[in-house]
Amino acid sequence: MIEFKYYMSRPTYRLDGSAGPRKGGASAQNEREFHACVEKLGTTTIDGIDQRRLVLV
Repeated sequence: MIEFKYYMSRPTYRLDGSAGPRKGGASAQNEREFHACVEKLGTTTIDGIDQRRLVLV
């Protein structure tokens, strides 16, 4: 089983009302782990399992 995490980012605002940097989102490490999991999903073989399914909830 592979866990995929989804990160949302949101805008922030400075005291003067102007747009600030976005808050939240995936870190560089989360992004690397995500790509590694996708790679595993496509390449890993397990005896007795001949089908794969990706279920998004």
